[in-house]
Amino acid sequence: MNEKVNQPKTMGAPGPQKPQIQRDHWFDNQLNELFNHVVSEPLPADLAALIDQLKADDRQK
Repeated sequence: MNEKVNQPKTMGAPGPQKPQIQRDHWFDNQLNELFNHVVSEPLPADLAALIDQLKADDRQK
């Protein structure tokens, strides 16, 4: 029988792989850099007013 049937297939070139933990930290840092700028921007006044209106409507129910 063919012994290669039970071996898992790998994609890409073989080579050293980084541990999963390091990749997770890198990914988290990249996301933080992308979204910190957006999160630190002030909320537009019309959006803040809409949120306040929705909260008031919820209190009336």
